[in-house]
Amino acid sequence: GGGGGSGPRRENVTRAWEPPAASEAPEAPPTARQPTAQAVAAAQRLELMAANLSWGLSLVGSCSPEMWAQMMELMGRVVEEEEQKEAENEADGTRGGGSRGVLKLLPDEALRQLYQAYMHMQLDHPNAVLALGPPGLLEHAAEVWRFRSTWAAQVSQLQQQVSEALTRLGLNHSVERLIDEGDFSIDLAVELNVPISKVASGGGPSRVKGRPSSADTEQRHQGIAFQDSQDVSPEAIVPSSKRHGKSARKKVTPSPPTPTSTSATNTTTQVIRIAVEVDGPSHFTANTLQPLSPTIYRRRCLENRGWVVVSVPYWLWNQCRTATGGGSTSSGMAEQEEALLLRLMREEGLGEVIEAVTAG
Repeated sequence: GGGGGSGPRRENVTRAWEPPAASEAPEAPPTARQPTAQAVAAAQRLELMAANLSWGLSLVGSCSPEMWAQMMELMGRVVEEEEQKEAENEADGTRGGGSRGVLKLLPDEALRQLYQAYMHMQLDHPNAVLALGPPGLLEHAAEVWRFRSTWAAQVSQLQQQVSEALTRLGLNHSVERLIDEGDFSIDLAVELNVPISKVASGGGPSRVKGRPSSADTEQRHQGIAFQDSQDVSPEAIVPSSKRHGKSARKKVTPSPPTPTSTSATNTTTQVIRIAVEVDGPSHFTANTLQPLSPTIYRRRCLENRGWVVVSVPYWLWNQCRTATGGGSTSSGMAEQEEALLLRLMREEGLGEVIEAVTAG
């Protein structure tokens, strides 16, 4: 009996010295140099919060250059920490995501917000030297923003209707015109060569024929108040600063390019750039129909780049299409649409210019 019992005991001893299976092996604790998933997620959250906060503050004109610098510094610290971890990982033979990897972890929406905030800061603080943040951050954000401007732009039915009305008026235009390397896509872009006259003293071009003087333009840029559709009269023109909202800064009048001489005597021409923006419900508050802050800043950005912005609010367009009671092919409705466009352009100081073009 004793011999029979020794076999199993030897077998147990032998098995006791066998190494555990790979699935049963205890997990090695992470080294201090190897970043954990929690650390990467924390870094991502910090950058996401900084991007969102800078965007929100810029939309209400409350992000100072100093605060912007603090946001960029915060992002820079996160990137520096990741760069240090990357260097340590390479020394250990371990590869990590690095600073560029952390930047790429930011969702596209956060990157778009960051670049949009940067453009708002440039507009509100034109003389300030703005911090650029960690290397590659704004460049990557610009790529994401421009990709959306280039590929995500869609032509709505309302935009198509306004385009057809412009064509009937004889105003050639391009749809979803990209400007500034794709920073913006203009709904309907009209470019007109307009004759201007020279002053008798030879001091350069004076007033564009049919275009208001600089003082008139400054007053005109105050715009009209967007009111509830039930209270808006098709013929009403109400001067108000509400068009560009309380966050608007000093208006920058679009600067025309250098006039091109077309006559040896007293006639030159210049290009007038008109951005016809077809603004649907997403551009306004629901009840009071006030333009939202992103829409306000978009208009200001376009004006700052030399475009005269003509907004076509959706409710005014719907009013003129239903005023005649006709169908979609009603000649009366077409006349109403064209009259509305001419009125909106006159309100932007383009009346005589447009009338001269359409008359020809």
